[in-house]
Amino acid sequence: MPGSTVITKLHEQKFEGVYVYPAPLKKGFLDSCRRFVCLDGCFLKGAFKGQILVAVDFDGDNGIYPVVWGVVVVENIDSRIWFVRLLKEDLGMDREPDSWVLMTDQQKGLEIAIKNELPDAEYRLCDKHLHANWSKRFLGKMLKDMM
Repeated sequence: MPGSTVITKLHEQKFEGVYVYPAPLKKGFLDSCRRFVCLDGCFLKGAFKGQILVAVDFDGDNGIYPVVWGVVVVENIDSRIWFVRLLKEDLGMDREPDSWVLMTDQQKGLEIAIKNELPDAEYRLCDKHLHANWSKRFLGKMLKDMM
């Protein structure tokens, strides 16, 4: 699709990752979404190992809107910085970095990548994940009610 971004990361002719941002999603994002991006990663299981990285937003109807996705072979800081750097360039986040909000689920690598690539953007942690982590240590209903 013309206008799409698809970037493959190779090292010594060996696949390390791919970043995909289809043109229709770009147009939809620019036309109807907020400057709020949630980033997450999930391990791939099966014949091909690695991690899928995703960025999603919310559309005008508060529905989840896929922004970009990528697959990396190795889960490390470099692969996450690579993904966030491409996302920043594709969305033009560097033009007004302080107008963006990014949220993760406490993944250290994504936090480091965001602070490295977008130090002026607002960074938030997902409340659901904070509660899940805290409730392991603080038992009872009071914490849940307070959140």
